[in-house]
Amino acid sequence: MIQLGEGEVEYHFSIFVLLSALLAYRDYRPLSMGAATAAVHHALFNYLQENDLYGIVCFTHPGFHMVLLHAVFVMVQTAILILIAQRMAADARAASEAAQRALLQRY
Repeated sequence: MIQLGEGEVEYHFSIFVLLSALLAYRDYRPLSMGAATAAVHHALFNYLQENDLYGIVCFTHPGFHMVLLHAVFVMVQTAILILIAQRMAADARAASEAAQRALLQRY
């Protein structure tokens, strides 16, 4: 999508949406891997764009400063999502334990 949007910043929002979708796993590992994948993608595609290789367009104004700026936002969002995922996992464990106790008390 970023390529099709010719590097417009609005198309980079898809990274944030897709990272948030990884909350479904309630685990820090998919979130960390998603953030790492986005970072590698941006660094590599910025390099390809700056060197005019393969017709890649990642940023409207390529430069390592743009990679760093995007990385900061992705890191902050990932940190927040990891905290949310940990709380979601704890809530799921507590609900499971409560359901098991309720089931045991029935019999």
